[in-house]
Amino acid sequence: MKDENMSVLNRITALLKERGLQQKALCEHLGLKAQAYTNWKGGSNDSYMKYLPQIAEFFGVSVDQLLGTPSPAEASLLPAELLAVIATFSEAEMRDLENYAHYIVSKRK
Repeated sequence: MKDENMSVLNRITALLKERGLQQKALCEHLGLKAQAYTNWKGGSNDSYMKYLPQIAEFFGVSVDQLLGTPSPAEASLLPAELLAVIATFSEAEMRDLENYAHYIVSKRK
């Protein structure tokens, strides 16, 4: 399974945890057996990619957010070179970047 697909699954897992939801609830929303999520996490398949619109709807987010792609509004604010670098970041690096951005903003006050 590709690393970028794992990042998508990590975002889905983080959303479940953040919202206090169980994997079973997501699978039920998708009309799948609960084992499907376990298979995804185990890396045996990435069939969840075809359910991204339904998964995004379940969480009330955009597919772009699940993919880690900046929205057009966000992208227009960043130089292409920076976007290219950010696109290579791991989940942990993205959290670090977000935390640092919040730190910079807090220093303005």
